Amino acid sequence: MNTIQSVKYPNRIYQCIINHIGDEKYVLLRCEPYKLTDDDGKDLTDIKELYVFSSCDSEDYHSGQLKWYISETESQLKGIWRSPECLGGGIIDFNPSESKLKCYGTSYGFGDPDIEIVRDILETFYPDFQRNVNVTNYVRG
Repeated sequence: MNTIQSVKYPNRIYQCIINHIGDEKYVLLRCEPYKLTDDDGKDLTDIKELYVFSSCDSEDYHSGQLKWYISETESQLKGIWRSPECLGGGIIDFNPSESKLKCYGTSYGFGDPDIEIVRDILETFYPDFQRNVNVTNYVRG
């Protein structure tokens, strides 16, 4: 699992999975650590959260995107991260040959993602891309 520490937010770890070219739905996910206390029951002070931007070409709905991510990463996350919570979704148009990406729309089932987190993840993983990242009213069935 390829992750990168956020520069802006030291308590966040990011993961970005885009396995397509063109436009597909995406979900923004958050996973809390499996362990919140040490062996003596004291709260851990350096807890980090995993935020995931996930978009695959095999799922037509945001709920399918979430299920796909869980099925692809379940064995890697087990015992480290709890099951992901979906924070919203939208559509990404991904064009690596032109180093461009555009996010727009919203998820009918999960609502608007936190666009600042989406921007930070995409900026972290694709710093040299031209990025246009927004939430709009557009919902694609």
